[in-house]
Amino acid sequence: MNGVDISEGARELVDISAESIAHLGDHLRQIGDIIAESTQPPKTGQPRSTAKKVFDKLELYKAYCEDVARRRKEIEKKAQEDYERLTAWRKDCGTEGATMVEEMELLYAKVRELRLALEEEQRKLEEEKQRVAELIDKCHQKDGKMHELALTVISKKELLRSETARRASVSSWLQCTIDNIKFKFKADQEKERLRIEHHKKLRGGGRQGRPQSIT
Repeated sequence: MNGVDISEGARELVDISAESIAHLGDHLRQIGDIIAESTQPPKTGQPRSTAKKVFDKLELYKAYCEDVARRRKEIEKKAQEDYERLTAWRKDCGTEGATMVEEMELLYAKVRELRLALEEEQRKLEEEKQRVAELIDKCHQKDGKMHELALTVISKKELLRSETARRASVSSWLQCTIDNIKFKFKADQEKERLRIEHHKKLRGGGRQGRPQSIT
């Protein structure tokens, strides 16, 4: 709980007391001026007599005194509330009923306690900052590794694409070569068959052209 200032209510009471005294002096001076200007016997034909003027001033002063009493009551109520808050604050600080020296010692002890607690919190804060910095560094390292991995994957994909195209080209060439070999093999077989048939025909024709022997 923060410290409570109860001096404001006391200052307001002093101010309203001084104001009341000053206003009373003005009132008495005004009454004195009215009496000094009065004549005996009273002049006839005047709108207000001296007694009437004094009575009017007295009524104004009574109204002012009632207002001062109301304001004083409000200030006293506020001062009482401030005092109650001060008492509660002193109880909260543990200084209720203590002397000024004891109160100062208790407050200093509380300040030292709060300072130690603040230093502990600052230490924890520094540790958390260090942990955050380490995590950020690890994240940067992880991002770097992920970037390198992504580059490796891209390179592997490009290599695989190139290898696939090369293999497709080799496979196409190999298939064409095999087809050519098959075609040449069949052509050679057909050529050999035709040669053999041609030889057979030639042999057959030779036998028919020979003269038959006479038995």
